[in-house]
Amino acid sequence: MPAATERGKVLITAYGMFWRRDDVNWSPGRGQGRRSTGTPFELLGRRGKNRGNLQVIDARKMKGVYLLHNDYGTYYVGLAKGEQGLGNRLYGHTRDHHKDQWTSFSWFAFDTLLRTVDEHGYLKYNPTPANRLLKPSDLVKDVEAMLMLSLGTLERGNQNTSRFRRAIEWEQVRLQDRTDLLERIQPR
Repeated sequence: MPAATERGKVLITAYGMFWRRDDVNWSPGRGQGRRSTGTPFELLGRRGKNRGNLQVIDARKMKGVYLLHNDYGTYYVGLAKGEQGLGNRLYGHTRDHHKDQWTSFSWFAFDTLLRTVDEHGYLKYNPTPANRLLKPSDLVKDVEAMLMLSLGTLERGNQNTSRFRRAIEWEQVRLQDRTDLLERIQPR
């Protein structure tokens, strides 16, 4: 896998489009109590399917922009920064005044993807330095690509094929597929 931000000249390094809200365990509970499902709170994304090319990421602590969607389109746009990652921000919206207004979400992360994995087999990432300098033209390209993807204008009207320069798209891991997928990334 190419390093997503080798030269540090991109804004968006990873993203997930239209992930289903009900495929996230927002309330895992503690221990084996009534609310515990045995599945922790994670925002798991994957690339590939088989042991040799499968990569998994937990985007919960990533920093970036997220969008909440409902049946009519994008409902809300937010920013995950500082100590609050994407997971905390999204979790908050399952309990605040937005809780009944969205059914899916998209996210666009700024963090640097690494080539190593953690103890769970998930791909690691480093927070993006706050003082990272971007060329205005690179910033504009990534923002344009983010807007076109999230608003769906590539299919409807935009003839421009603007894409992220080095961002990697992650497919949501559905709750029902989690156990099988995690068995495939564990070392033998």
